[in-house]
Amino acid sequence: MKKVVLLAFAYCFMRGLLGDKIVEMETHFKVRPELDVFLKTGVSSQIVQTHECTRAICQQGIVSLSRDADINDVVVAVNSAYSLHFASLLDENDEQTIQQHMLYELLSKHYALSYLQSFSRSAQERYQELIGNESSLEKRLVIDFQQLINDNALAADKAALLGQYLLEKYDNISELQAPIKAAVLAAIDVLSLAIPAHILMTQGGDDRLFVSSQTGLNKYYTSSLPSVDVIMRSSCTSSSPSMHAYQRAEFMRRSLLKKALQSSTLEQCFDQAMESLRRQFKQYFHAQDSCIVTTPSGSDAEMIMTLAALARHPLWKSRAYVSGQPLVTTILTAAGEVGSLSYAGAMCTHLSDYLPSGGRVKIGTSLAGLPVGVVQGIKINARNQIDGSVSELRDVENQIEATLARVVGQENQIAVVHLVHFSKTGLSVPSFDFVKRMKNLYGKNLIVIVDAAQSRVDDTIIRTYLEAQFNVFITGSKFFAGPPFSGLVFLTPDEALEFQNQSSNIPAAFGDYFTKYDADSQLPALRDSFAQCCNYGLWLRLEATYAEMERFGALDCSVRDAVIGQWVGGVRSLIQQNNCTSLLDEKISDHTSCVVPLLGNINSVVVFLLSLSDGTELDFEALQRIHMWLTQDISQTLPDKATDQERAIAQQKILIGQPVKLTSVGRECAVLRIALSAPMISTMAQTPYLENVRAMLKQDKKIIQKLNVIVRNYSFLQDCLGSAEKK
Repeated sequence: MKKVVLLAFAYCFMRGLLGDKIVEMETHFKVRPELDVFLKTGVSSQIVQTHECTRAICQQGIVSLSRDADINDVVVAVNSAYSLHFASLLDENDEQTIQQHMLYELLSKHYALSYLQSFSRSAQERYQELIGNESSLEKRLVIDFQQLINDNALAADKAALLGQYLLEKYDNISELQAPIKAAVLAAIDVLSLAIPAHILMTQGGDDRLFVSSQTGLNKYYTSSLPSVDVIMRSSCTSSSPSMHAYQRAEFMRRSLLKKALQSSTLEQCFDQAMESLRRQFKQYFHAQDSCIVTTPSGSDAEMIMTLAALARHPLWKSRAYVSGQPLVTTILTAAGEVGSLSYAGAMCTHLSDYLPSGGRVKIGTSLAGLPVGVVQGIKINARNQIDGSVSELRDVENQIEATLARVVGQENQIAVVHLVHFSKTGLSVPSFDFVKRMKNLYGKNLIVIVDAAQSRVDDTIIRTYLEAQFNVFITGSKFFAGPPFSGLVFLTPDEALEFQNQSSNIPAAFGDYFTKYDADSQLPALRDSFAQCCNYGLWLRLEATYAEMERFGALDCSVRDAVIGQWVGGVRSLIQQNNCTSLLDEKISDHTSCVVPLLGNINSVVVFLLSLSDGTELDFEALQRIHMWLTQDISQTLPDKATDQERAIAQQKILIGQPVKLTSVGRECAVLRIALSAPMISTMAQTPYLENVRAMLKQDKKIIQKLNVIVRNYSFLQDCLGSAEKK
């Protein structure tokens, strides 16, 4: 039996691996944040001076890697993931039984094989070839695991495959068969968490989360991994998370996995984790009396409010509605200035071919169970569509008031009015006082939703809106720069009450977007109606968001506001001093809420126009092109006459806010945006903050410099690089 134990614990023990000099492993792993995060969350490790082995090994809970190992190599990276994950599961209090060891080995192998899936096809093929040269068993495992992935196999099938692999690895020793079998059974429930955090965070949403295996980026040029070489100023659109945020996600993934292994079922543990997270959000925003529904994105949050309106309508309750008869009208204000999929979400139509549940549908079709025409939408612009100027606030409010008089007063519908708190360019419309007056006039026939998707809000603002009986939704992936994408709906007590007894009238198709654990425990009807499963991806995206929220909330408000003002002033100055850029200078304050000011009392998204050297303003399509070129190293695409300095500038990868089209009639007007994020403020607000602001502005200067290089060579680059992919 002693021999069996030694065999079972033979994992990662290799002879003679002793180094005479230990260096910082973080430096070695810096290029791979998905591995570096293990070192930042408590896994003991060391770089050793040896030429005997270039693979990571785990001895007594310490992961060692040769200084000569190339962490960029797929084999070394996947092997390191295996060793680091195994070490992360170890605990000083563990009994270290054979069964426990086999379980940890099985989970870590699943983790490593899942990690391999994130590499390009060529890298996976290289891994398979090199591993095949060393072990036919390992090669067969890689091939069989890939087939299970292709077949969307269940966790039980994957666990069984890994169990068979362990049996063969240990030569089918009879004493190990029972522990391996027990490990397989124990792994089935938790296997879905033995996956890298950055991969889990691309799950539980639509195709906007999908990343290319070649670039590692989604269609917004961001990912769920920290970007180590990109100047990030895109928080008005989408951002890659900071290492601080990613560290929280990985730590929470591992914590939940360990808790599930040691206590009750994973679903019970997950339910507790989601409840705890919602409590933290409520505490941060001083909104303990509200109910929260978490959503895969801000666009999906719109569906919750439409569902709330339907639940309130008497004909929906009695099921006496007929197809083509509108029960709900949603009024989307600042159309074109809010999320591109907001209208589709409010109309309860599918936003993508891919559902958060993993299913497939036809984009643009209504959710099953919603009769055609039961929901209608009206878009109201906040700008003149001919010249792009901001509309008079009273004109916008007059349109809303006339619409409400018709759909509520005459047609007996429930209306949903959107108050936009900070649009894509910084507008807030309609005013707080106007919406409050409409709410007092129409009572329960009017549902108010504050679109605070940009999340440029002080921690007291949501409470202010809730006290006025306005529901609020925010996203975690804008100002707070959490991983793409996530949403939070804060429901007033009145709205929450409408859901208490409406489970029989909630179409099952909503379960393709929302799960039981997305709904607050105080909303049992929603929990019973939504999908009975766990959305681990959304949970981790929100955990990462809260990490930034918590860090931002700890800042001294006076320093925070000073930093915001200094940075905005600095960027505006850079734009004004440059020939090809000009500010979109507007009286944003005319459209702010009458009750709550902008964060830092200033627009933290700097909006500007871009022109060629002859003064020609570039249109939306041209800005889309340039937006993409900024994300790339285009130094080798420049013409031969380009200087070394220009090529150095063109190497820098930059991500700013996506272009916004301000007009739809006549001459086209479009703008680009440089946006401030919470992580940037948290960084700059450290002592000495003025020096930190200056350092940040040096990066912004590089943005302007690269824009200048692009503008000077625009025609040449257009011929060489072609058009940007349509979003």
